[in-house]
Amino acid sequence: MAKEDQELLRQFVQCFSYDGGQPEYEGDLVIPQLTDAASLELIYAAIPIRFPSLLEKLLLSYRWYGADTNLCRVFPNPPGEDLTGFLSHMRSDKIMFEFCLQNGFVLFGLGPDMRHHAVCFDARKSAHGRKYPVVKLDHEQILCNSRIKIMEQLAKNFDELVTLVVNQTNID
Repeated sequence: MAKEDQELLRQFVQCFSYDGGQPEYEGDLVIPQLTDAASLELIYAAIPIRFPSLLEKLLLSYRWYGADTNLCRVFPNPPGEDLTGFLSHMRSDKIMFEFCLQNGFVLFGLGPDMRHHAVCFDARKSAHGRKYPVVKLDHEQILCNSRIKIMEQLAKNFDELVTLVVNQTNID
């Protein structure tokens, strides 16, 4: 991993705050853990795109529980041999997960304001270098009206989201 990416991810995970998602867990919120890159194939069998490389590096370098960044809540990636835990959290709301995929969105987290708003990559957009826009979708529109409503674009891509979180934390 490039030294710049490694440092950016280290700063990013330092911005995580506990969101109450794992009340039985006690200990460090973020745990460095190297994982074999082949573990990503489990996720890629379930979604139509490859994650941005910075998210791949995050998943393969760290494990965390219920992490809130103030811009979004990245699904937990609990300790384990592979990335089954992260995929399980992606699929935890089966209706939301499948509806998002059918409409060109790949769910990887939840909104900070309401735990139910979907934070996704907008895979409908052509993305040079897997740099998909990061958007927040209205969960009520999905579940009640079977329609996609983008509430806001959180960042142009995942790299920008990470940088925004780090910069926001350094300002506060």
